[in-house]
Amino acid sequence: MKTSIQITLAAMLLAGSVAAQDKIKDGTIPSGNAPAAGALLDLESNNRALLLPRVSLSATTTWGLNGTASPTGGYTVYNTNASITATTAYPIITGGIGVYYWDGAGWVATKNQSSSGSYVEPWYNQANNQAATTNTQNIYQMANVAVGKDASYGNATLDAEGAIRAGREQKGNVGRNSIGVGFNVTASAENSAAFGDSTVASGLRSVAFGNRNTASGINAFTAGGKNVASGINSSAFGSETSATGDRSTAFGNATQAKGDNSLAMGYQTEARGTRGIAIGYGSITGLNATDAQAFGAGTKATGDNSTAFGKQSTASGDNATAFGFSTTASNFRSTAFGNETTASGPSSTAFGWLTEARDMSATAFGWKNVARAEKSTAFGGETLASGITSTAFGGNTTASGLRATAFGYNTTASGESSTAFGGGSLASGNWGTAFGYESKAFGVTATAFGSGSIARGNRSLAFGNEALTGTDANDAISMGNSTNAYHPFSLVMGSNVSSTENYQFRARFSGGYQFLTSLSSAATAVGVKLGTGDNAWSTLSSKTVKENFLPVDQKEILKKVEGLQLTSWNYIGQDKAKHRHYGPMAEDFYEAFGKDELGTIGVDDSINQADFDGINLIAIQALAKENAELKARIEKLENLIQSRK
Repeated sequence: MKTSIQITLAAMLLAGSVAAQDKIKDGTIPSGNAPAAGALLDLESNNRALLLPRVSLSATTTWGLNGTASPTGGYTVYNTNASITATTAYPIITGGIGVYYWDGAGWVATKNQSSSGSYVEPWYNQANNQAATTNTQNIYQMANVAVGKDASYGNATLDAEGAIRAGREQKGNVGRNSIGVGFNVTASAENSAAFGDSTVASGLRSVAFGNRNTASGINAFTAGGKNVASGINSSAFGSETSATGDRSTAFGNATQAKGDNSLAMGYQTEARGTRGIAIGYGSITGLNATDAQAFGAGTKATGDNSTAFGKQSTASGDNATAFGFSTTASNFRSTAFGNETTASGPSSTAFGWLTEARDMSATAFGWKNVARAEKSTAFGGETLASGITSTAFGGNTTASGLRATAFGYNTTASGESSTAFGGGSLASGNWGTAFGYESKAFGVTATAFGSGSIARGNRSLAFGNEALTGTDANDAISMGNSTNAYHPFSLVMGSNVSSTENYQFRARFSGGYQFLTSLSSAATAVGVKLGTGDNAWSTLSSKTVKENFLPVDQKEILKKVEGLQLTSWNYIGQDKAKHRHYGPMAEDFYEAFGKDELGTIGVDDSINQADFDGINLIAIQALAKENAELKARIEKLENLIQSRK
């Protein structure tokens, strides 16, 4: 507050003679003239004062008196030079004039004093705006204040160079250029700052705000309550958070950012690995996991570059991703989405609810689907793909064979490269195919199409409704309704019909058969038919479908028939004892009857039955006419003979 100096030399000086009441006690007169205890000279007076030498000092660091500057202190003068210059170490009294004493190196000002003789204080009493006079008054300063330096920076109201402390019970060493404000705070490192209650800023350039926070890392920062930032450039915010990794950040409540460049946010999250991110409630990234990310509640990302999102999801494989509720992606590049899905194979994918992708590149989509084998795929509900590269689609389908495919409901493809489509279909033979409801392909490369069709023979085909090929009916074909091909290489068509021999074609169509070779309209059909109950083929021969009629020379036809070479024969390669035939050769028949005036009739390698029948009828008609003529001649001759008798 106020600077005061007690001058122990109190005496009364006389202008001409010393009054009786004024005494100079120097100890030379023993009786009644001794100086006060401890004083060398004691001046005693009721109305006189000690008059100091009046000297004009040029500067507070310049001796200014006779002789060489004294290295010892004790000299006291009254400076009369108002222009005296000062230094930071030796300031002057306001206005320059006043009492100064020499301390061995410079003149020390003893009291601010105005030209009017009244004392001048830099601080003022807040109660009356007058200069403060005691150290118990509330004071103020209107000008800028510089502490530890001779000028404030940028006209700052308060500019302190060095450490600053404010509050109560400061702790620890005082760091250079540090600041500590509050209760029981510690700012022990250089350029550190501690604010609040029991905060500690012990790291270089660290800052601690709040309650019981500790910033011990270089450039560390804390704010909140009971937080710790011990990593280089780390930050901890909230309550009971910890940022121990370099450049790590912890936000929230009881979060921990342990890895370098890690981030933990929320409640009880832990970012343990390098560049790990844990956000939410209880989410964790692995200690040795790099670039792992965990978001949500209770999620864990423990693999390198892994991501866990949702609730209780775990991504433990490198580059793995787990999204949803209680999902697990445990292998390299695995992905699990949805609800309680599991992707445990490398590069596997599980989507939906309770799906499992267990092997390399396996994929499971839907509900309770399992892709158990390498590159297998399961889609739908409760499907199983257990064969390598197998595919199961639908509901309760199973593809257990290598490269097998099952589509529909309750279908099974257990053979290698087999395919089952529909409902309840089964393809158990290798490369077998079953399409339709309850269709079954048991044989190798067997195919069953339709409802209830069964193909048991290898390479057999059952097509229709309850069509069947037998167990040993290899290469057999059964087509229709309730058809049965029991024999190898047999072909059965129609309804309710079965084979009886190997290599047999057997068909049953109770409505008859028609084979058409040309059909521009129903009225102009060309072909043959076998009607209901018929036992032979009929040529479609209605006059309504014919045109360009030409008469024929019956005698010429008969003559050509007479000239045909008619023999018995058998086809090349057939057993001549069992398969002999009668008739002309197609070449001869075509040569004789293959042309008329308008075009060709037939071909030279076969004989059309309708043409054959037509030639026969023409020849028969010619013979009938010839017989009639002969009969008339005979009758005429008989009458002639009878008349001559």
